[in-house]
Amino acid sequence: MSFPEDSGHEETRVPPSQSPPTAPTSATLSVFDNTLSTSTRVKSFASALAINLLLPFVNGVMLGFGEIFAKNVVLRWFGWGTNVPGSTAASLGLRGRSHR
Repeated sequence: MSFPEDSGHEETRVPPSQSPPTAPTSATLSVFDNTLSTSTRVKSFASALAINLLLPFVNGVMLGFGEIFAKNVVLRWFGWGTNVPGSTAASLGLRGRSHR
């Protein structure tokens, strides 16, 4: 396999000291970028908090509801009972029995 010959065009390279400033690659890094305005840094701080704290919380809530749904609804659709000994989810929820 052969490659085409160089056409004589040379790339003009900019020295590293004269390269244009690059934007931070993440919202967390932009919080510490002094070249950005204060309002932009506050917005990036709020978005970093939402991504790192709020999103995992919502994910955990959805996983919990999915497990409850699977245990109480889907298992009954397949005919597998949840009122077997050792089942903790059988006594939870609105239809749960009180053991007094």
